[in-house]
Amino acid sequence: MKEIFDHQDIQHRVWINWYHTGGLVTRYADSGLIKMRGLSYQQFLVLIVMKKLGDNANATEMAKLLDKNTNTLSTILDRMEEKGLVKKIRDTTDRRLVWAVMTPKGKEKLSVSTKGSLVLFEKLTSCFTKEEMAKFDTLLDKLMKHADKLVNPKKVPKKRKSYRDQE
Repeated sequence: MKEIFDHQDIQHRVWINWYHTGGLVTRYADSGLIKMRGLSYQQFLVLIVMKKLGDNANATEMAKLLDKNTNTLSTILDRMEEKGLVKKIRDTTDRRLVWAVMTPKGKEKLSVSTKGSLVLFEKLTSCFTKEEMAKFDTLLDKLMKHADKLVNPKKVPKKRKSYRDQE
């Protein structure tokens, strides 16, 4: 594998290694979560975002947080609804807006999958010392914040709605 990605300049080498590692990590997490809990990595991430957003979980905002287009997220939510993990609710005033509410089954899946994902992550990062892990965390956080500034220039935050606002 090294000879394929043996570029002379550090920027290309890091970029290619980053891309390749991201794919491997995603496949590792996906296969591990499916084997353990019958939940895809994408579905697991959607449940995490839904928990963070609470009653304010609308498909458009979730798609942004997960860096997915709304059609892709809608397909994921459809599959999750078929499994009984979420319930989709159309906004009564704006039919384009879809709210997602986690069901009790979804909450249970998230709980057990969160524990299982920690085991997977510990196994994946076992190649790092504690010091390397701390440095990696610092560098990754720095890169994420910088990338966020480049991709999402400052905007005035809007008050977030909830599907409960319809009542």
